[in-house]
Amino acid sequence: MVENLFHEFGHAMHSMLARTRYQHVTGTRCATDFAEVPSILMEYFANDYRVLSQLARHHKTNQTLPEDMIAQLCASKKQFAAFEMQTQVFYSILDQIFHGEHPLKKSTMEILSEVQNQFSCIKYVPGTAWHLRFGHLVGYGAKYYSYLLSRAVASSVWHQCFAADPLSRDTGERYRWDMLAHGGGREPAVLVENMLGKKLSTEDLVDALLAETMEH
Repeated sequence: MVENLFHEFGHAMHSMLARTRYQHVTGTRCATDFAEVPSILMEYFANDYRVLSQLARHHKTNQTLPEDMIAQLCASKKQFAAFEMQTQVFYSILDQIFHGEHPLKKSTMEILSEVQNQFSCIKYVPGTAWHLRFGHLVGYGAKYYSYLLSRAVASSVWHQCFAADPLSRDTGERYRWDMLAHGGGREPAVLVENMLGKKLSTEDLVDALLAETMEH
């Protein structure tokens, strides 16, 4: 719940700190590829003891949770990081295929079966149709991959800019004005490049996702 609170607060900050000329490109009214970056970035803060120790306190004693306890809790959430990564790739591919061309006129269940058997270690169970209850396939419409892309960018920003000192005012101000303030008024790639001082290549994005999996 705390991680989800931080995630949604990332979206809120994106909108509250926007300073665009036109309101229809302010805050989260930006390219979907970039919309999840601020929110996913905040999840890193939610898993950092230096941040949590500022707010996670006992309501009577005002004591913080022990650092080793928080470390164990955060580590347990990453226990199946590789499987989660594979699942997100599977969802993204399925989303792309569903919104692509279907020359053979296959049903969504037939497509689901083929894609899941090829890209997931958990094979499709005949007769099931869980994808009908997966709202992101409709709401995002061929853009579900943006979660993986955004995680790669957020990971890069966290490790390069915030990991050493997540409470740095200077870094926070630079993040505010270089990334959040512009909403959809500037190209996302330009905003990220301004923050990191370099343009992220496809290889950089893949390496960031692999590092996320390997470190756990």
